[in-house]
Amino acid sequence: MKLSALLLIAMATVVAERWVVEARRYKTYICGQPADIVFVIDGSRSIWPVDFKERMIGFLKSFIKEFNIQDDGSGTRIGAMVFSSDTPYQTKIEFNLKDHFSREALNKAIDKIQQTKGQTRTDIALQIVREQMFTRENGARIGEVPQIAIVLTDGNSDFEEKTAKQAALTKAKGIKVFAIGIGKVLLVHFYLPKRNTLFLCSCTSRME
Repeated sequence: MKLSALLLIAMATVVAERWVVEARRYKTYICGQPADIVFVIDGSRSIWPVDFKERMIGFLKSFIKEFNIQDDGSGTRIGAMVFSSDTPYQTKIEFNLKDHFSREALNKAIDKIQQTKGQTRTDIALQIVREQMFTRENGARIGEVPQIAIVLTDGNSDFEEKTAKQAALTKAKGIKVFAIGIGKVLLVHFYLPKRNTLFLCSCTSRME
């Protein structure tokens, strides 16, 4: 199964509001092909703190359980950043692709991620992902494995035109971008030039 199909499965489980349990049911379908995946996490003030911890951070931790993570870094590598306003304290890299290879180390690093609040500067986040995270010096295996950015957000960017430009530049570098809506029932409008790189989903703000 292609990695894009896996991402669709993951998003379908989010929409079903039972992704913590359901994600495990799809384990047999997951391709063992390694990839470089960076999670771009919306930490803006519009997100309820419970949604940030239980849905965004919870989704991230459940998601990595299903990938071919190898302690020597030969499997799927994971990076993460959180974004909100345009300051070094609110939009920042949490860890790069080269930093943590084991599931234990990844989970410890993920547990340290905090909501930064502020605006929704998706444009700045995409620029950082492209220019700083998907680089060989920070662990990206460019030209060897798929390069994927997964944006976890609760809504639209505060600067849509700038986001569209940064999304186009990111795609032009060969990075596949997926947007997953988590939190309040909001439609995620992710401005990418090709329809096949656009995924829309929404979830209710309360976990049943």
